[in-house]
Amino acid sequence: MAALPASVFPAEYSAVAPAASGLGLYKLGYVTTDLDKAIETFTAQLGFDGFTRFSPSMDVTAEGQQGPAKLDCAFSTGRELVVELM
Repeated sequence: MAALPASVFPAEYSAVAPAASGLGLYKLGYVTTDLDKAIETFTAQLGFDGFTRFSPSMDVTAEGQQGPAKLDCAFSTGRELVVELM
């Protein structure tokens, strides 16, 4: 397997995905600044079959201010270990 780009999966965490598959885990969350690149990497380099995108949104209050909050996410499909990219 080729090395994962640091922008998508930093080298110090490169053993997390392979190690997690044998520990009885069913879901792994991963936060990224580039959702498209993360989906591409998890599909091409880690063998995930595909992802279903969704973008939850809600009104929030933070530091006395109200406004909308939105998060772009994707759940992996087609395997026992589910990865949520955020």
